[in-house]
Amino acid sequence: MASDSAPDSSKHRVFLTKQELVARSGLSAATIQRYKDKGRIPFYQPGGKGGRVLFPLDAIEAAHRELANSPAATADAAVKNTSKLPGPRPRWQTNLQTEMR
Repeated sequence: MASDSAPDSSKHRVFLTKQELVARSGLSAATIQRYKDKGRIPFYQPGGKGGRVLFPLDAIEAAHRELANSPAATADAAVKNTSKLPGPRPRWQTNLQTEMR
């Protein structure tokens, strides 16, 4: 009968505040906010818009699993590494190239 009164961990989800998630994950509060805003990590807002935000215990792990399994993420990473930024070169790079000639 003791098992009936004990809470079942599979039925009760554990949520963390942003500060607790910062302490647990090692990420900054700004990074967690960016992940939340972009929809990269799951969150729960029981009071509605403007209320406190809670994150599942495994929010960061879930985000990493999702990103690792996403084919778009690997394609985006490959494009970002090979593409150049638009616009003129910075003056220090331009001066450096003319001095080397």
